[in-house]
Amino acid sequence: IIAASFACYCTNMENTYGLEVVGHIPQGIPSPRAPPMSILSAVITEAFGVALVGYVASLALAQGSAKKFKYSIDDNQ
Repeated sequence: IIAASFACYCTNMENTYGLEVVGHIPQGIPSPRAPPMSILSAVITEAFGVALVGYVASLALAQGSAKKFKYSIDDNQ
């Protein structure tokens, strides 16, 4: 990364190819904050899909273990 950055700086790629320069990079890690609630509608369907896949995967593993060790599984637990 350092070599590529130096090469871009030395060859003046910002003006030659119209590349954007990041500019000042602040030190440290930004403080954590909650995401805006406006994105909730955009991610709710993906979150539901991930939860469903997780539930099905854990149920399949539980049923496999139940069959191997001869005990019953209640899907609603």
